[in-house]
Amino acid sequence: MSTTRTRHFKGPPPELSISIKALKDVDDIPIPWESRGDQSQVPTELLLMTATDEAFLPCYSLMEHVEKVYHNTLGFVYFGEFKDTNHKHQSVKVALMKHYEGVCETLKAVTNAAHVLHPKVTILVGTCETLERTIKVKPGDVVIATKLATYDDDRILPKVSRNVRTLILSAGHGWKPPLKDPESLKVKVKTALMISGSDKIKNRESLKNLQKDFPDALVIEDGGRGLYEAACDLKMEWAIVKGVSGSAGESEEVSESWKQFSSTMAASVVYDMFKYIVLQNWTRERELAGDTKDVSNAETAGSNHSQRNVN
Repeated sequence: MSTTRTRHFKGPPPELSISIKALKDVDDIPIPWESRGDQSQVPTELLLMTATDEAFLPCYSLMEHVEKVYHNTLGFVYFGEFKDTNHKHQSVKVALMKHYEGVCETLKAVTNAAHVLHPKVTILVGTCETLERTIKVKPGDVVIATKLATYDDDRILPKVSRNVRTLILSAGHGWKPPLKDPESLKVKVKTALMISGSDKIKNRESLKNLQKDFPDALVIEDGGRGLYEAACDLKMEWAIVKGVSGSAGESEEVSESWKQFSSTMAASVVYDMFKYIVLQNWTRERELAGDTKDVSNAETAGSNHSQRNVN
């Protein structure tokens, strides 16, 4: 594979055309869960899961009519809408949550949230890294998983869920990156095999071995396998949409400035793809209704994901 060190790996990212809220601007007045009434009567169509503030804030900033609600098992959930500028009365009902990083923590958080919120699709939004400085993808680009390769047990998992698999064929079509100067960076949307595992890998020799094991993989991330296992167990639509923040193994300082920019690109792609007209006929797994047990044992959940709840 030919590689190059492009200028996109150096310097700050370009300016955005949208305003991303700071943590201090996030709604700090929660309302009681009971005030939302029966959750089945206030359906969630899109569940966004984020592990970092850099990913949370762009998702939050794109939402309108946001309510901060506390649930004993889930913690804070931010309910809101993605408005469709072309169809003002066709908004998408969104729930946004944060979770701890890692496969088991993601599995636990997604499972608990799905039992309560019954989403039509759950999406992991955040950042990923390239395996090397490659001409195929650069910081700011968005990668959507078509499959996951797991380095913990060296295997490739089945394809992404049915409806999402069809939808991502047109990923990026007509999407306009939220850039103040559209010519400042040619942001691309890619669909590809992602490598996922339980920990971040920084050792360059290990990264080279992963490239040999999974030559078709474009990027590496952590946490996606947890979403996959939860979604398979729950028969739920799922997607992993992540912005490239840098190259795996490089210093944190190099990629840090790109993390929120890349997460913003990923959140914008989600906003663009998952419209009301797309989701209106997608179904929920109604058998989840009323089942809100807490998956409290993450290790057991990770090793035995065929069970719906682990007490």
